[in-house]
Amino acid sequence: MKNCIFLLSVLIIFISAGGLSAQSKNTGASSNAVPDFGPAVTSASLTIGSDKHAGYVAQFDFPPKNLKKGWWRYLKTVARVKNRKTYWKLSVPPEKGSSNVPIEMFSEIKVDGNSSRLTLVLNSVNMDASTRKEYMQQTKNFLEEFKSKFYGDYIQQLIVAAEKQARKTSADHQRAVAKRQKLIAKLEKSKARSANEDTAFEDGELVAAINTLGQLIAEKAAAVDASQKEIASLKKTLLNYIQKSGR
Repeated sequence: MKNCIFLLSVLIIFISAGGLSAQSKNTGASSNAVPDFGPAVTSASLTIGSDKHAGYVAQFDFPPKNLKKGWWRYLKTVARVKNRKTYWKLSVPPEKGSSNVPIEMFSEIKVDGNSSRLTLVLNSVNMDASTRKEYMQQTKNFLEEFKSKFYGDYIQQLIVAAEKQARKTSADHQRAVAKRQKLIAKLEKSKARSANEDTAFEDGELVAAINTLGQLIAEKAAAVDASQKEIASLKKTLLNYIQKSGR
């Protein structure tokens, strides 16, 4: 069917699995933690009550609690959510050119080794073949779009943090350079004094301070370079995520 959807109702059940505290190998605990986008969305099924429903599953390199939180936040931005004891019922804006028959979906989040799985299936009971095919594609699109946004938002946060750190390190580097230049100028003035004045001790302290700042400047310069490389790597990762998502 090609008519506009006036109401898209999604029935989502979150079934908690044991070990929800299990951590992913990449949870974002540090700015260097870059999660693996993983394989593409694949076919899957869920049995709800006595009915088996077909749909799709996506792998996430995050612990279930992070994924569940992100999924909830995403649903709130794209749907009107009504939270119930056993399931979430939501209405989302219609997709252009789609049928006006409401859609029901079910979702499940489970631990999968060091990562998590989000399964999203279509309740196609009483649907004709044409409608089922169209809504199965929408189910897949919905899951792919969420995964792309979830990963993209995470990397964007890492980029913002890395850029903030790079600015701070660059400012520290510039301050150290300016301070060293002032000490060098002071040393040159000291050496230009009369030979009768005893400036050896003061000059020695200045030389030591200048050398120490030189080492600090080299360290800060290396840190600035490392920050720039990290930012470039994160942006490359973000682009790679976008290309893998196919959205």
